[in-house]
Amino acid sequence: MNLILQKRRCPSRQRRAGNINSGNGGEYVYKSGSNKLKSVANGMGGSADSRNMSAAENFDYDTEGNLIGDLSKNMKIFYDWRSMPTEFKRENFCYDIRETSACDSTKLLMAYDGSGRRVSKTQLHTSGNGVWDTVLVTHYTGIGTEIRENLATSEPGTKVVVNMPQGLGRYGIEDADHAAENGSAQTFEWYLKNHLGSTMLVYGTQASSSTGGVKAAYDYRSFGEQIELTPPSTGKVTENFTGKERDDETQLDYFGARYLDPMLGMWTSVDPARQFASPYLYAGNGVNPVNVVDPNGNYTLNLNEDNTVASLVEDDNSNTVSLLDANGKLVNTFAAPPSGSYFFTEKLVGEKFDPNMQQNANAMIKDASQYWPADFIGWGTNGPFDFKNQYYFGADKTVGVLDGTIMTARDAGNAIWGGWTRHAYLCRATLGCDDLLPRIQAHLIMQGISKLVAPGFKEDPPSATMQSWGFNNYLPSTK
Repeated sequence: MNLILQKRRCPSRQRRAGNINSGNGGEYVYKSGSNKLKSVANGMGGSADSRNMSAAENFDYDTEGNLIGDLSKNMKIFYDWRSMPTEFKRENFCYDIRETSACDSTKLLMAYDGSGRRVSKTQLHTSGNGVWDTVLVTHYTGIGTEIRENLATSEPGTKVVVNMPQGLGRYGIEDADHAAENGSAQTFEWYLKNHLGSTMLVYGTQASSSTGGVKAAYDYRSFGEQIELTPPSTGKVTENFTGKERDDETQLDYFGARYLDPMLGMWTSVDPARQFASPYLYAGNGVNPVNVVDPNGNYTLNLNEDNTVASLVEDDNSNTVSLLDANGKLVNTFAAPPSGSYFFTEKLVGEKFDPNMQQNANAMIKDASQYWPADFIGWGTNGPFDFKNQYYFGADKTVGVLDGTIMTARDAGNAIWGGWTRHAYLCRATLGCDDLLPRIQAHLIMQGISKLVAPGFKEDPPSATMQSWGFNNYLPSTK
């Protein structure tokens, strides 16, 4: 597949299969002065040839930037006040599902909990008489279990799907209204995943047997468009591209905060923070989807093999940062620092990631406590407790983690200073320190804080932001 990005980080064209070397075809057309997709020219190639997106106004949006109409799918989308889709409606359309062509009208009704997590999906069909019949209801418990109520008259029944932890697979799907027979062999379906966490193969086994067999096999195009090599024989698999669920009825992938159109590599709604030049582009500003995943719609920090930062991708209005290694695998997820920190205002590509930043901070705090009461000026630039220069001289954009929050070394120095003044204040206010000198020192440090907020004091905004964050959130240990 050949996807070209414009300077403003919007796809300009996509060609695939036999059309990859064509001189035209698959051009993305945008609404004037915006990043909202208007249409896509025919000639993209491959599976895209069955989807005509060339109508002059194929894609329609509401005032919030949410996709509300897609003529190529005869689909309309309705949203709640949080810009979460509550209804997908497709009328008089034909689609391929599990290698079978079907033509009808369908609705998908979505329900979410207070955090925005999808808790149920209801599928309805109509024969054209205006009456919508419920066909399937899927309940998501949030603890790795799905309850599927099949209300179709041909095969009614309720199935229970119990997924294994960490995406290993699932137990054999069971009927909810039939108790397991004593001594019956437990069945398992194991997921073989690629480096992105996408399910490639489903292999079934029994506890009492060493034999097994392939239950399903998949492949994916760059942005997650799924290819069923072997359709699932035991029921829908809900861990698809990067472990996210594909809704067959809409041909969209559900990521949590937003829905992805994997054929186009674009979201159906903007990132809630409205922080990108291209708020619809998968994985932020155009990183390689073959090497990088968007685990939860969070901020994503990607590292090179030498432990330097490859990219920082900010997909959604999230309070976390996902750290990925050079192979795109999730290492850990940390809290995000304030938006005004150096972490978000500096260019961090090429900077080192130091896994020992917390240890360095602990060592400095321990040293500072031994010299108590030290003059608070020692915490200033080039002082003995200037964290960024004592540990990261000339490299204050080094990235690390302090108390579970990811930040730069310069951010950490400001946060430690803010936390240290709070420590001194608490020592004085709660009479936790009996000696007079620590109390006097606390008073001096608090005078320093007063200077930070006094009119005319010239503290740069990122430093002031992190000092305030440290004072409110970071309580250093002096042990």
